[in-house]
This record gives sequence, structure tokens and C-alpha cells, in this order.
Amino acid sequence: MPTADLTPSQATPLGLTALGAWPVQTGVFITLIGDVLALFGWGLTYGRRRRLPWPRAVMVGVINASFGPVIVALKLLVH
Repeated sequence: MPTADLTPSQATPLGLTALGAWPVQTGVFITLIGDVLALFGWGLTYGRRRRLPWPRAVMVGVINASFGPVIVALKLLVH
């Protein structure tokens, strides 16, 4: 399965986890929350660039952010 490089938003909490700043579960949780927020931000940006009204742009961000947990859940079900 191909893997992607770590972004700074992922590397920072995972790096602090490796240094013992907090437990592994906490580091992974912080990373996942950061990634979902990034998905929301990209969706919101896309909605605004398409000149959608703010409520619709937020809806696009929420829909985009919902893909993250769905993909994680599907991966957990498969493995």
C-alpha cells in the first residue's frame, strides 16, 4: 500500500510522541484531529473560491472533513 510523506501538522505531534511527551494514542488522536481540521479548511477554501455563500462553503468544508473519519473507519474494518 503506498504511503504519503508526513506534513508538518502530522510530524509535530508524532515527533513529540516519539520523544515521550504524551502516550502514543494521544499523539495519533491529535494528528487525526489536525488532519480532519485541515480537510475542513481545504473544503471551506474550495467553497469560497467557487464564490459560494458562507453557509454553503461551510457545508462543503463539513462534507470534506467527514471523509477523513469515514476513511479511517473503513481502513479499520478492512484490517
